[in-house]
Amino acid sequence: DTNRSSTDVLAKGDADFITLFLSTAIKAKANGMPVVNLAQLSQRSALIFIAKKDKGITKLEDLNGKRIGLWKSDFHDIPLAFIKKHDLKVNIIPISGGINLFLWDGVDALALMWYNEYHTIQSSGIDENELTSFFISDYGLNVPEDGIYCQEKLWTENPDLCRRFITASLDGWKYAFKNQDSTLQIVSKIMKDAHQPFNMAHQSWMLKKIKELSMPSSEKGSLGVLKQTDYYTAADILKENGAIKEIPRYEDFYHNITGSSDVK
Repeated sequence: DTNRSSTDVLAKGDADFITLFLSTAIKAKANGMPVVNLAQLSQRSALIFIAKKDKGITKLEDLNGKRIGLWKSDFHDIPLAFIKKHDLKVNIIPISGGINLFLWDGVDALALMWYNEYHTIQSSGIDENELTSFFISDYGLNVPEDGIYCQEKLWTENPDLCRRFITASLDGWKYAFKNQDSTLQIVSKIMKDAHQPFNMAHQSWMLKKIKELSMPSSEKGSLGVLKQTDYYTAADILKENGAIKEIPRYEDFYHNITGSSDVK
């Protein structure tokens, strides 16, 4: 069932491990779900607002009075915080997903992911120099996204399984980043066997950008680590904007099993 959320799948015991956005996981934890972070894959936010320059949007304040497309999911927590922080007076248009409304000028700006939809828009015929981009991470809201999670019970009862799963996952990403051509060939075969569309140029873009987000050059060795500063940045934003009432303790939320001590 593709309509089920990852948190629902984990809560029902239909999966042992899931990936979640950090903001989504903190909300789940604050609301009583015994979820724990075992590895933080993303180290930098991939979230950006994009707009067409021909709409007169070249700087942040030009968003005032414009129609802003936000996907209807937990994805919208940080974009809403961005809008509130900068006191933008915008007309928010909830959309189910995708970029079509932006392409058809149904919205003036759209919140999306740098490693995915941003490239899709360029592939649709809009050049980068025709776009104005506002990277959330440049505006004091650097909340990294994807991490690997499990139930606290699994971690408590079978920590060795958790460690082996995370080690294998991180080793897989390290291999993918070092061997991008062979990785893309593997993904191509899997997708074709599953009768799913495969675009080599787009998949190549995504792999390169995921590497930049997961292994920033300034933070070598941090793959898989959830830093305290990133955690509390995300949690403070959620609390300030009413998404959670209390901030779960970092020590209750994250179990550092990567071997790295760089968690500040």
